[in-house]
Amino acid sequence: MDGMNEEFKKDPKGFLQKRVIMESMKMGAHPPVGKLVDFDLKLRVSDGTGVEIIDFNTREKQGAVNDTRISAYWLPWKVGGAPSLRLSDTGVSYFFTSQVAGCQIRIVPATGSEKGPLVMHIDGGLADRDGKAKEGMGDAAFARSRALTRSGPDGYGENADGVNVVGFRNSTGAWEIWAQSTDQMEMTVQGLRQLL
Repeated sequence: MDGMNEEFKKDPKGFLQKRVIMESMKMGAHPPVGKLVDFDLKLRVSDGTGVEIIDFNTREKQGAVNDTRISAYWLPWKVGGAPSLRLSDTGVSYFFTSQVAGCQIRIVPATGSEKGPLVMHIDGGLADRDGKAKEGMGDAAFARSRALTRSGPDGYGENADGVNVVGFRNSTGAWEIWAQSTDQMEMTVQGLRQLL
């Protein structure tokens, strides 16, 4: 639309280092877990640096067949829930989730016959490290998992106004998942940390 999709696809890590990604309210009811969605990254006119992620089909200008779009996995947040999905080997190269506020993102790296990492977006009320976040996975998977919360006293959190979690396949085809810490008032990236 305004070159943001191409800029992101060319260098996702570099993009995340300089541009704050905001989830657009235009997305309305979030797509179902695990659904592949076509997204558009739209530069925010109000500040000139922030980028809204919107459902490609809801953008103001209707897309043509050849328009650059970002086909990606989408993992929404759910009140009282822990939606999860496995980033499998389907030819899709990108992953986005709702912004992390009081929730926890838990990533279980793939092993053996698993085709990709398992990612969970866990409601903050369920996200105690040894409690309900453990449900749905065995002890071995829980032990090798990595977690991120927006803030947390035990050293695995992020202290920022907002945290965006974005994944992409690197040049070898392996998934990389990154956490972008942001200052929402200044629309600046405070840090970027690799989770997987």
